Amino acid sequence: MSQTGSDLVSGLAGLRVCGLNRLTGKPANRQTKKGFTLVEVILTIAIVVMGLVFILQALGKEVNVVSLADDRIETALFLRQKLEEVKKELEAKDKIVPMSQSGETVQNGKRYAWQLEVRENALLKNLYEIRLVCIWKKFAKDNVSILATYVYKAEKKTE
Repeated sequence: MSQTGSDLVSGLAGLRVCGLNRLTGKPANRQTKKGFTLVEVILTIAIVVMGLVFILQALGKEVNVVSLADDRIETALFLRQKLEEVKKELEAKDKIVPMSQSGETVQNGKRYAWQLEVRENALLKNLYEIRLVCIWKKFAKDNVSILATYVYKAEKKTE
């Protein structure tokens, strides 16, 4: 059986001959894709945006933590200053009397509500506990700082 030329060509029409696709005339083994598809571009952008969102959230939380730490330091300095004032007043008196005071103060643009308590120690005579509680707001939340110390006031001997 012999095949005519047109039969042979029609039989081989879908085959690759000499590195060319006979149907399209393009190179058979090379990819013709030269760019990214729209789906690949959208997926890449979504991954990058999600990464940036996570990074920005982490930075935002760190800024909040640093700000809160700064406020706590300022509050501790305020409490220390107030406590030193109270200790000087008590040491200047002849006798310390248990007491309780409260008030509000604005310092460095922050409002502090404080409460002071002076109590005599039940076990040791002439030993007094000074407790200062300070309440301040940060991020619409009440924060509490407490500073306590002891003062010993010896009785004056009378002759």
